[in-house]
Amino acid sequence: MPTLTDDPDLDHLVELTLDSAKANNPFPMRLGEAREVDGVEMPLIEGSGGGKHVTILRSVVLDPAATILLELRTTGPASLHRERLESMLATWRWR
Repeated sequence: MPTLTDDPDLDHLVELTLDSAKANNPFPMRLGEAREVDGVEMPLIEGSGGGKHVTILRSVVLDPAATILLELRTTGPASLHRERLESMLATWRWR
């Protein structure tokens, strides 16, 4: 499992990601409830409209230093998007 940071820079990175998502999507984007990804809690940004759905998860890893962005975009029913998201989160493994 990676070493993650709770440094305030993660909050700033999430704010920048949310601002970018708002500017680049034709529907409202919002900060949602954080999700656990293979034992690691990650902030979640989500939005949908017109049959399109976007979910973004963000984190910062310290060793080696990197930012992590998981993004899922789908078109179709919200239930299909949720199913794909849950599948992605269930199969993700930190190495």
